[in-house]
Amino acid sequence: MIRKGQQPTPQRQSVLTFASPKVKDILFYETEKATKGKYGRYGRKIPEYGTKHYDKTNWPDHELVFVQPDSQDGQLLRFYYAAERDKQDDYNYDLRNGQELIRTYVVRREDYDDSTVPTTDPNLFSIPAGGTVDIKFGSYKFAGDSIINLGEPLSSVYIGVQRRFLQAPTTDEIFDASLEETVNVTKDVVPIDYTLAGAGLSNSAGLNYAVSNGNRYHKILVTRELPTKTDRQLDTLYGAQKYEFPVRLDSADMVYRAAWVTRATAAGTTAQFSEDFYIDFDVTPPKDGPFKSKIERWITAAPETLIDTILAGANLIPKPAVEEVSVAYAAYSSSPPMARAVARQYRVPPSFHGSVNVTVNGFSNTGGVGYSINRSITPDPIPASPPGFTGNFSGTYLIDVDVSKVALDMFLVTATSLVLSNNVY
Repeated sequence: MIRKGQQPTPQRQSVLTFASPKVKDILFYETEKATKGKYGRYGRKIPEYGTKHYDKTNWPDHELVFVQPDSQDGQLLRFYYAAERDKQDDYNYDLRNGQELIRTYVVRREDYDDSTVPTTDPNLFSIPAGGTVDIKFGSYKFAGDSIINLGEPLSSVYIGVQRRFLQAPTTDEIFDASLEETVNVTKDVVPIDYTLAGAGLSNSAGLNYAVSNGNRYHKILVTRELPTKTDRQLDTLYGAQKYEFPVRLDSADMVYRAAWVTRATAAGTTAQFSEDFYIDFDVTPPKDGPFKSKIERWITAAPETLIDTILAGANLIPKPAVEEVSVAYAAYSSSPPMARAVARQYRVPPSFHGSVNVTVNGFSNTGGVGYSINRSITPDPIPASPPGFTGNFSGTYLIDVDVSKVALDMFLVTATSLVLSNNVY
């Protein structure tokens, strides 16, 4: 627009525009008449872009940035002047959805330092380190630069630098299915050369770090932390599963057969005797199941300590004992002379049982002819195994403890128990 109160001359005209909210940041052009190879007050040579305005009193900060024809015959030229922007941080920002801050700077091309290593040269417009806090808005951190074309008349001398700042740090509460708990996930903007080792950070139970690439200016530090790092019991689950129980021993019967014969000869009476036996163990097979199960679960940083605690208070299903029944006997007669002795051991089937008496059943044809026999069975009765067993199981019995590693260097400990109600046999 033409400044109010001034009427331009035909040879030279000043037009003002405001390139920013700062009044001193003024962009204007002046018209000069070109005749006989001269460009008005500039003579035969147009000054180079960047030349200071000739009126150093009124426009000490302005410099030539662009020249273009102002008439079809080329007799008029526009000479554009712009002032270097001062204190642009006061007004050059946009806040977008509370998530990012954009600052746009007008910078001389040769003054922009493209290095990601900040310079100490005060004449250069340098790139700050990634994660640098904005000068005005403390909850935003530098994340990157973009170069934009300002268009003529500014682009001949200046570039636009759009500087992006992200809201940081930010924390999200994210549910982790493996932990069955909400995890605090914090993201922060850090310098491009940032490393966990350099920052002295290392993972621990319930607290993990990761660094991801942002762009050439910054990285993202991601911190995942459990609100509670102590042992935490999860909901108990119920199911059903098979379990191989041993048979139940119900009875033991020693079955024998004995035979005795005599024969008279000229030399006298002779005798023959024979006996053999076995033990019949009567058992009841267990049911196939599945049996009701209870699954208790914990999240812990120290699984070994927790497992020791679980085992110390557990009710376990015993293993069948290794048992044997011994039978020893002797049979003899002095008239007629005869003698026989046998000793054997029989392995009891792997089983659970209460106290079981060993019965003896058999046949002998003694027929009134006398002989003596001594028979010993041990143990008799066979003692209950496990002690106190009454024929079935009722109660809760731990059958398995499992450990698996889950997120954030934590562990899932699972204790599985059978819930029995006299339903095994």
